[in-house]
Amino acid sequence: MIISSCVNRQSETTPIDSDINRVISSCDSISLNSINLAGIDNILIGERSRTLTEIVYTVGNSESRKNTVVYFVTFDLIRQTITSVKTIEPQQQEYLTYNQITNAIEGLRKYDLYCLDIESDNYIYIKPFYPFSLIKAKFSIRDSIIKRYGYEYKLYKGNWYIHK
Repeated sequence: MIISSCVNRQSETTPIDSDINRVISSCDSISLNSINLAGIDNILIGERSRTLTEIVYTVGNSESRKNTVVYFVTFDLIRQTITSVKTIEPQQQEYLTYNQITNAIEGLRKYDLYCLDIESDNYIYIKPFYPFSLIKAKFSIRDSIIKRYGYEYKLYKGNWYIHK
């Protein structure tokens, strides 16, 4: 189970096309390899809470959320470093090493995203800020609308879909 809150990093208005195009341009090459997580099948990284001095992230397996551990990672904004990694249920099977968790947080911060979900079934879900979200299909699927995560996404351009 992933526990997340709704931290509002930017206005809740729909971003303009230039904002969307900027995000797409910066995230077009995002992959598990680009954030040094080759060999991991699925990963979900997101902000849980934020203050002026720290961010708490959740990191977990996006596919088997019920069966693997969820990590709560505190990142110090002043020192620019991870200060703690905790789990709620330590008896669950470990999914990631400390180095993989560090790579995941660095990857999310590199792309300046609120949430990143990379799935082995060829979708990349990004949330550059709350509540706006995009999905990139790794392969052209030629559909004008796809359903994912219980929502509909409309083809925006190329292989990128935008939440309707």
